[in-house]
Amino acid sequence: MHVGEQIQNILKHYKNKDYNKALSICENIIKINDKIPEVFNLYGLVLQAQNNHKQAINYFNKSIFLNSRDHSSYNNLANSYKSLHLNDLAIENFEKCLKIYPDYLPALINFASLKKELNEHESAIHLFNDALKNKDGSNNIKLLFSIAECYKELGEFQKSIQTLEKVLKLDKNSTAAYYLLSKFINFKDKDTYLREMEILNTDNDLSDSDKINLWFALGKVFEDKNEYEKSFNFYKDANHKKRESINYDASYFNNLKVNIINFFEKNNIVKLNNYNDNKIIFVCGMPRSGTTLVEQIISSHNKVTASGETSILSNIFGNHASLFMGNKQDKILNFFSENSLPINNYYFKRLKNLGLDKSVITDKTVQNFIWIGFIRSIFPNSKIIHCSRNPKDTCLSIFKNNFDHSFMGWSYKEQEIVDFYNFYNDLMKFWNNKFPDEIYKVQYETLINDPENEIKKLVSFCDLDWDPSCLNFHNNKYPVKTASSTQVRQPIYKTSQNYSKNYEKYMSPVFDNIKT
Repeated sequence: MHVGEQIQNILKHYKNKDYNKALSICENIIKINDKIPEVFNLYGLVLQAQNNHKQAINYFNKSIFLNSRDHSSYNNLANSYKSLHLNDLAIENFEKCLKIYPDYLPALINFASLKKELNEHESAIHLFNDALKNKDGSNNIKLLFSIAECYKELGEFQKSIQTLEKVLKLDKNSTAAYYLLSKFINFKDKDTYLREMEILNTDNDLSDSDKINLWFALGKVFEDKNEYEKSFNFYKDANHKKRESINYDASYFNNLKVNIINFFEKNNIVKLNNYNDNKIIFVCGMPRSGTTLVEQIISSHNKVTASGETSILSNIFGNHASLFMGNKQDKILNFFSENSLPINNYYFKRLKNLGLDKSVITDKTVQNFIWIGFIRSIFPNSKIIHCSRNPKDTCLSIFKNNFDHSFMGWSYKEQEIVDFYNFYNDLMKFWNNKFPDEIYKVQYETLINDPENEIKKLVSFCDLDWDPSCLNFHNNKYPVKTASSTQVRQPIYKTSQNYSKNYEKYMSPVFDNIKT
């Protein structure tokens, strides 16, 4: 078989996810002729698809060695570096790719996505726009939507709305666009797009994901119009539809709580002596409890930068969750005695790769509240802030948002939300008793009713000099990627206080099960 035919055969198996067969053909070709760059590039792509990025890098480099003008190999190499969180090397190779082929669409999109991940949103927007100019990327709805998201996270809401309007001109049935628009538009004042959404809702051929986006949007529409029963039913339908496709074990968190508490009642993990002395301010709590607001306040300080929700620690601990699922105290102690310093080093390496190198950094991964005992040991120089809010308002606000299911499989059924809140509440009570002077509690309602006094106390707890910029947190230009991105671009307001009363008659059966 001719080499060209063999390469097509590799591509066929690659597209069909028959990776072993694709690798076998690559190896056979290389045994005969190890001077064909396309084969090494394809070998790397297959390894990349198998998440074997370290080996993939070797093959991409071999391809580039044979053909230094191969833009595709540079792009693929950059993607593997990105997957390994080696962002400087990823950037270097995206730039090499685009220097050779400035209009190469995959590299423009991949590079833009990396820039967005690194919170370099202006650069990301520029790259996405360059991709739109590409003949293959013109009128690309996904690209326009990505640009709209960038503007949203930057707080440039009017630009986001204008971009979403372009999306809807190209596709009037884009439910994702309607969902994002619902974040900006107050439907109390005007019925913009409502008619289009209602017509779309009669379409029996909508995919489940489209139904979910549309129903969350319509929930917001009727909430704005004070039609709370309609609003609740749309939110409920959206959540329950999403829950249908998620494999969630409700017993997991209860078992986790029992075993963590049991472990720390009997053991103390010794704090590290030799460690990175950068200060991390961990902001944790339930989603929708004010964590984003607190991070915006603190990161407005001239000595602080925000990392947002890194999920670094939750991923590490999550990968070793089996340790906490039984009576394995010796194994837990051994794990942390052996890995505390490597975790500390890895964490700061990841922050550096994200471009965060200030001496004080915030991490507001909300689920870090689960791991407070371990955080105290691994990061002795850290500060821990616990954000708390009226439990009914917290649970309702979670119910109204279309969260990613990777951690929040519990957030789509009313009772499961309450069960998770109770898990959080029990664990925080334990941590506060265990470490009474080491966790600073910010009560959301107190903060919004007496912001200047509470913000000054918060800054003082973080061992920072007073900076008046913290009072003007809404002017903070740091990109906000959470569900609170629109709220924290405004001065403090009080309308969200006790908002759950509007939905209490529909949520009351499960509200009664909330532990306080």
